[in-house]
Amino acid sequence: MAEKADKAVLAEGVSATLYQGTFVVNNGTGQTITNVSVKHTCGNFVNTSVAVSLAPGESAPPVKLEAQTGSNDYWSLSFQMGNVSRSRSSKQCNYETEDAPNTCVIALYDDSFSVITPKSSPCLNNAYD
Repeated sequence: MAEKADKAVLAEGVSATLYQGTFVVNNGTGQTITNVSVKHTCGNFVNTSVAVSLAPGESAPPVKLEAQTGSNDYWSLSFQMGNVSRSRSSKQCNYETEDAPNTCVIALYDDSFSVITPKSSPCLNNAYD
C-alpha cells in the first residue's frame, strides 16, 4: 500500500495540505526528569522528541512538526520524575495552519502538562493518564 508523504486522502477528490513548524519540550517540574519522550501524530506524520534527561527549566532541542489540514493532532508523552512515572496517550490538541511555521511548546509539570500553540487556542493543564 503506497501512501504519499505530502498528501493524504480525506474523501474522494479531497486531499490534505501539509504545513510545518517545530515543537520543543520544556521541563517545568522543578526537578530533573529522565527518559523523556513526546510524540506528535497527525494523519500519517509522526514526529518524536526524545531526551535522556532534562534539568529543571531546560528544553529539548526543537523537532520538526508536520501537520495537515483535515486531520487532528495527537500528543503522547512519557517521562520519569524520580521514581514516579508520568505519561499520557493521544491527547488531542491541534496545531493549526495559523500556527505554522512557529514553535509549539510542550510544557511538562508535576501534575499536568500543557500544549502551548503559537497562535491558536492552547491546551492547558492536561492530566496525565
